[in-house]
Amino acid sequence: WTLGISVSPEYVSGQIRRASGYLIALLALIFAPLMAVLSVLTRRMSRPIEELERTAAGLAAGDLSLRARVVHEDEVGSLARTFNRMAESLQEFTSDLERQVRDRTAELQESVQELKDTQEQLARRDRLAALGSLVAGIAHEINTPIGLGVTSSTLLSSRVVSPVLPRVVKGLQRVHEIQSIMDQISSSADIVYRNLKRAEELVTSFTQLAVDQSDLPRRRELVLPDYLYDVIDSLEARLQVADIKVVVECPQRITLVSYPATYHQVFTNLILNSIIHGFAEKGPGIITINIEMRDDKLRIRYADNGAGMEPETAARVFEPFFTTRMGQGRSGLGMNIVYNIVTQRLEGTIDLASQPGHGVQVEIVVPCPPVPSSPEVSA
Repeated sequence: WTLGISVSPEYVSGQIRRASGYLIALLALIFAPLMAVLSVLTRRMSRPIEELERTAAGLAAGDLSLRARVVHEDEVGSLARTFNRMAESLQEFTSDLERQVRDRTAELQESVQELKDTQEQLARRDRLAALGSLVAGIAHEINTPIGLGVTSSTLLSSRVVSPVLPRVVKGLQRVHEIQSIMDQISSSADIVYRNLKRAEELVTSFTQLAVDQSDLPRRRELVLPDYLYDVIDSLEARLQVADIKVVVECPQRITLVSYPATYHQVFTNLILNSIIHGFAEKGPGIITINIEMRDDKLRIRYADNGAGMEPETAARVFEPFFTTRMGQGRSGLGMNIVYNIVTQRLEGTIDLASQPGHGVQVEIVVPCPPVPSSPEVSA
């Protein structure tokens, strides 16, 4: 026997399509609930993590009071509780740190105040010490010439005028004796004059210490270096005796409106200080003064090739009544007057540098705006 089955292709295709539909439907019934479950699980886990992320961002921004919300009692919830404990520890640590900073700041402010009080006490003590030195120095310096003047005048009165003048009037004194008497009178008078003149200079220097801004002299036009040459000419006799040459370096004529008397005093005191201290009244020596106008500022560089100064002396050179020749007719006011004039009246700066054997260098910088086209200044 032979069995033969004939199946048409259309029938086979239909059966395959029907089976595929059943399979797809079955897969849909399986995966739809699975996807729903996965979606729920994803939301369940991502929401607490997003909450943790937002809380961490807030903490990073500085709000230490934020805490993560524990949504579920699971691993993520345990992580949130751990995170909250870390945030609490951080807040406590920050609060403690802020408290320590406040305490340290208060202690520092108290220390700073104590330091200021100590500085004021030291400054007050230094001023009192300087005042005592001032009184002693002025008393000594003024007492010396006045004492010599009084002694000379007393000698003139007791030994010449009182015993001799009546005899001269009566004609009992010889010519050569009269000449000797006149010489004594002239010498004593000269001593009296010179010492009283020295006392006057000391008192004048003492008065110049206070630079009174409320009573400034009137400003007028000043031309450099011409004015400086006038100052040098007024000191020519002292410079020649000491064998000192002054070299002025000024590339251009500088016109400014200021106080000529103050510049006269500055240049005079600087040159005299070099003559007296730098060269000890004898040369040969050279003083160089460089003047230039730059950036609306007058810059003066003064230098000599004299003996120079020790560092301790250079550090105190601008102090009032500080001098290395106390008791030798020097009051120690010259450089202090220069400092006061430059820093107060001219509103500038002054710096001094010196080394033993290498002279002195002084740099003065004074604000000096351009001269207006029609300045209203006094003649």
